[in-house]
Amino acid sequence: MTMKKTIFPRLLPAIAIFFCTVSILPGCDNVDNDVILKQDGVKALGTLKDGTGESGKYSEYFDVIVEYTDENGTSLTVHKSVTRSDFKSFSKDQQVMLVYSRKNPAIIKLLLTPEEILEYTGIKERDMEIADLNALVTMKKENMDSSLNKITFGWVKNNDTAWINERKNQYIRVFPHEKSIIYIAKSPEYKRFYDLAKQAGYRSVTEGKEGSDLRIFENDSLIIDLNLNRSTRERDISPGNVPIPIKEEVQLSVVTLSKKQPAKK
Repeated sequence: MTMKKTIFPRLLPAIAIFFCTVSILPGCDNVDNDVILKQDGVKALGTLKDGTGESGKYSEYFDVIVEYTDENGTSLTVHKSVTRSDFKSFSKDQQVMLVYSRKNPAIIKLLLTPEEILEYTGIKERDMEIADLNALVTMKKENMDSSLNKITFGWVKNNDTAWINERKNQYIRVFPHEKSIIYIAKSPEYKRFYDLAKQAGYRSVTEGKEGSDLRIFENDSLIIDLNLNRSTRERDISPGNVPIPIKEEVQLSVVTLSKKQPAKK
């Protein structure tokens, strides 16, 4: 059973003094938090559960509630101050990469840029490439997790042949018998893979019918299908307690890579 623990960094002074003795609150130590996180930081995936913001003439404050599970399997809840711009970019239940202090789990840092991820974890994230998909088609299942997480952090197994990265809104499913793979990601990946195929010298089999997003490329050994999937979702844009639901169109890139089968004699 997963344990749950709530951490509130901002408490009354008397309560804060008590919690400092058991290393729960950040700021109880004189060592800079960044130094602490670089010395004993542990990377994890967190979920943004809620947030509040106040903005006045002379001051402003924005706060989010982050849930994450530490390396011992304990579920923790932490309040974290963020900037106005980051606050506006967040959405409820969004997954974020973070690093927390092993000694004081209330000390966390949200890693929101590739530069921060590299600085605090040593992971140099990059985009998915055609060569990655080609390698994943025939890769052993036990090697998939580590290989995917070397590209971007946050991949977990979804079922026997599928992996999902909720942090990056990406999904992969392998079809071993067909020697093919489907990669689903945000809409910009459609244009990026289109350019990758062109740059790599893949032949354009079809530019698609008018009004169709289907694009097919091939070379001597691979076929790449590109398509866009459109759907509608409801999202709450309220900055306060009163919900303001809106409907918005969501576009997802669908990249299918298949190995050509030898011609039957």
